[in-house]
Amino acid sequence: GFTARKLGEVKQCVIGTPGYFAAAGMPQWPEDLLQHEMVIYHRRGGGEQWRFSRGEEQRALRLPGRMRVNAAECVR
Repeated sequence: GFTARKLGEVKQCVIGTPGYFAAAGMPQWPEDLLQHEMVIYHRRGGGEQWRFSRGEEQRALRLPGRMRVNAAECVR
């Protein structure tokens, strides 16, 4: 018998350089990200679908991304 227990949560965010957002525009809504170039941090068991929340409102999107990486160092 193995036992699983929750150890914590990790919050994720959308980030970009000021230069990129100046050229491409600042996304205002999650759906706006579909028009942006993205590097997706794809980890085992997640990464395909991004979940966004604001107060009680929640949205989930499958974002294509330009590149997918599985190491946090690669995102930089």
